[in-house]
Amino acid sequence: MKTGIPFFLTNPEWYTTGEDGIGYMLTDKAPKEAQKSYEEFYKEVNKNRNLD
Repeated sequence: MKTGIPFFLTNPEWYTTGEDGIGYMLTDKAPKEAQKSYEEFYKEVNKNRNLD
């Protein structure tokens, strides 16, 4: 598992948080590299949820 801040979180213009403050959503400003980082991040999150 990678550690550190996911690339998509390095620029606040690329993401927002849910209304409840939980989770992230990409904005239209997110470049392809940030989109890939987002997908990898949630792939890992979902994999870890299945371990609980």
